[in-house]
Amino acid sequence: WESVAGSWETLDFTGFEPGQHLTNEYEAEFGVVFTDTTNYVDLEYPFGYPNDGWALVTGTFAQYIQFDLADPIDSIAFFHPGSLSITLWLGDELVGEGGDYLAGPGNFYGITSTTPFDRVRIDDEADIAFVDDIRLGMAVPAPATALVLLPGLGLVGGRRRSY
Repeated sequence: WESVAGSWETLDFTGFEPGQHLTNEYEAEFGVVFTDTTNYVDLEYPFGYPNDGWALVTGTFAQYIQFDLADPIDSIAFFHPGSLSITLWLGDELVGEGGDYLAGPGNFYGITSTTPFDRVRIDDEADIAFVDDIRLGMAVPAPATALVLLPGLGLVGGRRRSY
């Protein structure tokens, strides 16, 4: 995943109080808003998970973690101790889904997509979802921005003179 994704930023959930509910704490720095208020930071989980002593978990009756991104990205990764499925959206359009049915601490799950996405939902097959160290690939330029750049590049190329 690392070689394909390129550079990324990590949400590691350190520095929060145990039991703190997360919503927009990562919005200013990373553009991430957790859209389910049952997400909270926890300090412990058996079998050596999480990696650094801090993880994002859900309440007893929520089997998923969901968040929106201010800018679309094309890759995401995280550590997860059990079975999961993941869905990716761009706006209201489902653009990808998959699953990992390995169980045990320290499982690393990473996705790179040819279609950018701005919403992620991680579903756990158990009663409570846990994730640690969410790695977000760098923002993908919006298609409109790329289209605006193309004519400008053509003008730069057209200004060359032949001697």
